[in-house]
Amino acid sequence: MKLSVALCTYNGERYIREQLESILNQTMPVDEIVICDDGSTDNTLLLVNSYCLKTPRIKVYQNSEKLGVSKNFNKAVSLCRGDIVFFSDQDDIWYPNKVSTIINYFESNSNVDVVFTDADLIDPKGNVLSGIPNTLWEYTFNSNDIKLFQTNLKLECFLAGNHTTGATMAIRRSFYIDNGFLHLCNDEMLHDYAVTLIAAEKKRIGMIENKLIGYRIHAAQTCGLFNDTSQDYVKKTYYSIYVINKYIRPFLKEIDSVRRADFLCFRLKQTCHAVGALIILINIIKYSFYYKQYAPRILWLDEVAWAKQMKTRLFR
Repeated sequence: MKLSVALCTYNGERYIREQLESILNQTMPVDEIVICDDGSTDNTLLLVNSYCLKTPRIKVYQNSEKLGVSKNFNKAVSLCRGDIVFFSDQDDIWYPNKVSTIINYFESNSNVDVVFTDADLIDPKGNVLSGIPNTLWEYTFNSNDIKLFQTNLKLECFLAGNHTTGATMAIRRSFYIDNGFLHLCNDEMLHDYAVTLIAAEKKRIGMIENKLIGYRIHAAQTCGLFNDTSQDYVKKTYYSIYVINKYIRPFLKEIDSVRRADFLCFRLKQTCHAVGALIILINIIKYSFYYKQYAPRILWLDEVAWAKQMKTRLFR
């Protein structure tokens, strides 16, 4: 089995050396590291090219024009030749057992094409953040999401937003060839979210609860936990509805998936308005009827979470 890493860079000179060292020093070595640089103006290219002199496993490509995060990742993946492709950011740190743990998972789960993991949150110096929360899933993939994921209705976890993080993901190359996700990816639909949605609907996505990387939090992150410029709930919610309708719904293959996407949009809209107790009760009755009819296995999990969300909007 050949193993590839798709690593995208852009002005990453501060952390790229540490990341490359962590990838090269895995207990199970990778066969190639494909680096696509999106027009760096600092010393990133100088640094990565210096590593090419040390090992033939590193291949560097410089884009003739700026592609942006998702299209650059798609280019990097398309250039990989491994059976398994690991996604990598330029500023994290891989723990030594990351590759071996994920490969063991793939070998034990032939029905899984995409896997994602948890991560420690680390500061610019590489230290795990003090206090709680200090892990990735405490922000992106809570206990209710995990319970939903463990049912056979994995898509429900991701319709309202991406709970996976590309820096922790690995995919079978055959999944990329069969489902090419380039057409879904742009500034509004990130590559990891497109991969997640396609794999979730096909029920071919898995999770590993281990923290296998240090996910670095710093001011210059292109995409990160704390650089969301929109803090307005209504604006963010209607943006989610827009993405679902434009980029997700048209590519769902199963009728049940489309029905759930439509119902989720209805639910999201309901949380954007001031409501009284009677309206909440009516909506919960509608919601209960829907899930008793279409998805009884997750009713008690998702209904409780939604009711809590509605409560926060009460008389707003």
